[in-house]
Amino acid sequence: MKSGVYSRSGRLLSSRGAEIADVIMSVPYVREPDEFAAAEVGRLVALIEAMDDEIEKSGLTRRGDVRSIVKLRPQASRRLEEWLDRLGFTPRGRADLVSTIACGGLAAEIARRRAHPDGN
Repeated sequence: MKSGVYSRSGRLLSSRGAEIADVIMSVPYVREPDEFAAAEVGRLVALIEAMDDEIEKSGLTRRGDVRSIVKLRPQASRRLEEWLDRLGFTPRGRADLVSTIACGGLAAEIARRRAHPDGN
């Protein structure tokens, strides 16, 4: 029976992912349409935690070669950062979110372009 990131059942990962998604959905500005993003962040965090546990348990190398999980770990981290940016959970993501809100967002830009189709 394998555990952690190599587990076939994935119940532990699913449970942890759901727990994280619930925390994200409790943030005041996160809305129902953001559920998919929250679930994806939860899955990624759970996966990264399992990868870190596996690396800690089994080491970085096997027979002198870097294990594939060590190579995959940074990819998962980059994907997590991208999703966190989109949700406004990083400094850059929050800055983008605040800027969008301050400028009135997409709806304001559409209204401005309709009011001034010549670009002025």
